[in-house]
Amino acid sequence: MSTHILGSSHLRDVFVSYRRLPTPKKVAIWVGLSILAVFLIHSQRGPPHFRGPPRPPPFRPPGFYDHLQTTSPADKQLWDKRKNEVRDAFRHAYGGYEKFAFGFDELLPMSNGTRTNLNGWGLTIVDSLDTMLLMDLTPEVDRAVKFIQTLDFTKPSGRGGVGFFETMIRYVGGLLSGYYLTSISTKPGFQSTYAPVLLKKATELSTVLNGAFNTSSGLPDRWIKIENGTSLPSGPHGGGSLAEMATCQMEYKYLSHVTGDPSYFRLSQRVMEVMEQEQGKTPARVSTKKPDGTVEEELSTKQQTGLWLNSFYLDNGEMFGSSVSAGAMGDSAYEYLLKQYLLSGRTEKHILDMYLQAMDGVINHLLFLSPKNDLLYMTDLGSWATPSGQFEHLSCYMPGVLALGARLLDPEFPWDHRHRHHPRSPLESPLNVSSSEYQPPYSHRLRSRAPVHVDQEQLRRTLDLHMRAAEGLAYTCWSMYASTKTGIGPETVTFHSPDPPEHLEGSQWLTRDRYNPVKWGPRVDKWERSGRQGPLVGTDRTTEDGIFAEADKDWTLRDERYLLRPEAIEAMYLLWKTTGNKRWRDRGWQMFEAVNKHARTESGYASVHYVQNEEPRRVDDMPSFFLAETLKYAYLITVDPEDDPLPLDKIVFNTEAHPLPVFEWTAEERSKYNIH
Repeated sequence: MSTHILGSSHLRDVFVSYRRLPTPKKVAIWVGLSILAVFLIHSQRGPPHFRGPPRPPPFRPPGFYDHLQTTSPADKQLWDKRKNEVRDAFRHAYGGYEKFAFGFDELLPMSNGTRTNLNGWGLTIVDSLDTMLLMDLTPEVDRAVKFIQTLDFTKPSGRGGVGFFETMIRYVGGLLSGYYLTSISTKPGFQSTYAPVLLKKATELSTVLNGAFNTSSGLPDRWIKIENGTSLPSGPHGGGSLAEMATCQMEYKYLSHVTGDPSYFRLSQRVMEVMEQEQGKTPARVSTKKPDGTVEEELSTKQQTGLWLNSFYLDNGEMFGSSVSAGAMGDSAYEYLLKQYLLSGRTEKHILDMYLQAMDGVINHLLFLSPKNDLLYMTDLGSWATPSGQFEHLSCYMPGVLALGARLLDPEFPWDHRHRHHPRSPLESPLNVSSSEYQPPYSHRLRSRAPVHVDQEQLRRTLDLHMRAAEGLAYTCWSMYASTKTGIGPETVTFHSPDPPEHLEGSQWLTRDRYNPVKWGPRVDKWERSGRQGPLVGTDRTTEDGIFAEADKDWTLRDERYLLRPEAIEAMYLLWKTTGNKRWRDRGWQMFEAVNKHARTESGYASVHYVQNEEPRRVDDMPSFFLAETLKYAYLITVDPEDDPLPLDKIVFNTEAHPLPVFEWTAEERSKYNIH
């Protein structure tokens, strides 16, 4: 066809011919064109379905986004197949729950019995809802929301009270992420019907949980009497753990933002104020090595760790006890420092300062090296600074947090403020340093609410160290899986101590003496003083397979159970997405394969005992977090980066893997909450 057909004379002739047509033919032409237009529009859009958040702008830090791209059609086909395998695993587990335990908290996957262990409000349904949305399981979502709509959160749980912490992260977190995902869904009825229901239920439940803050200090108590919304006292002074009181800020701040109710922000912010006041009060233990090889220690009156004790009095808000942990009893408090800062658009600058100070404390006081293999691990401290040597599966959350912060706090990260994730909301390498330029890791404290002016070059050095620590810790988590006969990691291991000096008998070789020589902090300081020359011990084995023979292991299995926990596969996912190294993605997949092989039952998945046995024993237990977290991270590992529905610069996962959208406080909110 000649291009001249588009000339002005030809168009005039067509118009004249059209005018001469009888009216019925004109109508037929318009109807035909309308049908064609509708067809073309819908053929481009595809059928209505859950799309997830808008695709993020390309990441452009060197080696980040490009390394995440699928390299070949065959590779993409393989991961698509794996994605369907994880989806089938979820449908198998949730299908068993729906068949045998729907409406109860959890399924017992060996006996097909039921368990009511957290309020009796259908825990697995609420906790799993966003995973169903992510996997586009519409029939399951329909049944879940219809059930959630009937819940009465003033109904007694049968145990005398509601646990604040677990109810917050599982129920409130699940309802809010369900609200967010349905509010951006294109499926009929999701935005108009399901989203308002889920936000209403999240608000109703949070109103009940507000009673936990009725303490003298304003810190939340562990239990709430739901009949009247009051806290149940925990002893004469009351006592709360760090993690339990400091793991509500993401949920409550987002709830204040979407509802306009300031009470949630103010309640959760009171916890942050207490934490900020107490952060500088945990002293460091100073060690002096004597000529005979013994170590003499005392608490420093000048040095502080930047960490918190595990326990707080609820009457006056002061810390008590002498144990410090970023694992159990402390974990999510450290996690939420970074995540609440990211969630509210990086506007609450004093929280950034608290996070950097806390990570400085973790690196210098909680990270250790195994004596034979130089594996980097995190352990807890008793009696102020006495390391236990225990490394928990729970602690594998830490490499993910460090990696996420190292990537997203980078001053050169290309945040794009034009891309919004929510109708109301949103956001927006190794360095060679000479010994003369060396500065200690970031540690100064600013109590002001004004923006923190952090030296950008120093921040880059700090974040580079965080990423190195993340990779070292993640490799240890991987090795705990790769070195068992099942390929599944245990609940807890105990790392060995160095051999004592020959002239000392075992009774003289105290626990703290055993572990101080392999503290990672002094090794980091030495590496810094060298101008960061050469590899950093504890982070230089990550390319190896992680498989250690029994004779080579410098750890002992302390608790051989696997409780279907998510922290290790979460670390593999976050390390892959933040470094671009596909090795972490492959390791995460191997973890899923091992769990799928050994934990699957006829109606779900069961916790496993004796992971070092080739035929481990399954236990009648399927916690809701297996569906909410473990299978969600396994699924996200299989998703092609170009199709990522939950990009890490647009959403933040709460500690139960419930995604919430990054937002920015409005000018009115900044003024109301005194955010500068």
